[in-house]
Amino acid sequence: MRQICILALLVMALLVQGSSATGVPSLLGNWTGMESWYGAVDGSARLTENESLNMVVTDQNGRLFAGHLIFKSANGSEIAEGFSGAIGQDNKTIYISEFNEGYDLGTIISEDEIELVYLVDGKMAETTLSTLHRIKA
Repeated sequence: MRQICILALLVMALLVQGSSATGVPSLLGNWTGMESWYGAVDGSARLTENESLNMVVTDQNGRLFAGHLIFKSANGSEIAEGFSGAIGQDNKTIYISEFNEGYDLGTIISEDEIELVYLVDGKMAETTLSTLHRIKA
């Protein structure tokens, strides 16, 4: 009887583990889209609209993922910044920590569309709103 209970517990543990992995969306690949930005510049807020943003997700292990963002700096040069992130238990919410500074909170809208809100606080505060679409090969 004890062996049957242990076996039943193991089977249930495997089923629970398997069901939590199911439904986790894959973010692997290249994403591109436009972003609009409000930030502190010389003591006041400045708006920039329709700037290009690319996100490349190179690694994903369950709900954890990593990659880099590619965007243009104020002087027009291209910047690549690494990040790591997690997908929430609802399989819709995204949390990203950028390696230089700031955080992105996002929503998976569909298999091929996500929205990101980037936040930095302090004297150089900024907020960016981006909608990205997966680039199909």
